[in-house]
Amino acid sequence: MKLTKIERAHYASLYDTMKIRPERLPEIQKMAKKIVALYPRYDRLSRLTGVPKKIIAITHLRECNLRFSGHLHNGDPLTARTVRVPANRPAAEPASGKLPYTFEESALDCLTYLAKKYGFDLKSMQWTIGEMGFWLEAMNGFGYRKHGVESPYLWSYTTHYTKGLYVRDGVYDKTKVSRQMGSMALLREIEKIEDKPAMQLTASNAADLSDMPDWIREDNAHCAEFDYALA
Repeated sequence: MKLTKIERAHYASLYDTMKIRPERLPEIQKMAKKIVALYPRYDRLSRLTGVPKKIIAITHLRECNLRFSGHLHNGDPLTARTVRVPANRPAAEPASGKLPYTFEESALDCLTYLAKKYGFDLKSMQWTIGEMGFWLEAMNGFGYRKHGVESPYLWSYTTHYTKGLYVRDGVYDKTKVSRQMGSMALLREIEKIEDKPAMQLTASNAADLSDMPDWIREDNAHCAEFDYALA
């Protein structure tokens, strides 16, 4: 799967026409504030890779529930290489010579691995809506396309998604509805915060992870629901 002009236009069109369901908006807005407050933690990763902090943060939410004890690839514990897809990552041993991996070294592997797999040139990417949409869908997989459904990983909580979910690896249920907020809905609310003048991150607005949605609180180690859509 490659990012073509058609793909870019498709993501841009969906984003432009996306409407967040009103009953879901407060949850998304609250999460957007929590994520922006975590930006300092992602700063070094962003500088090393060129991947925007907001994309790293959204991935961190979807794969690890914002916990720093899991691999960014899929939320598996840092105490060993990944078990679920993509398995056996990171390829290198921990820099310290012993487990566990640090969140940062694992996340660096995740971001560079994804870039190589899909042919992204991180030095030249402009991170348009098309590029961000493709990147985020690539994190989860393109399996929803074969069912004629827009990926809930991107579009849940918006008018572009109604139902259909991978309930486990390779098993699709057309009646199931995702309970997790879509990445693109969250992206929009994050960008609204970023657009505010003189955005400052201080101790007074640091991320509070104690008040999280039910779909996160139900499982502190991994997401309560897995959108296995790897093609």
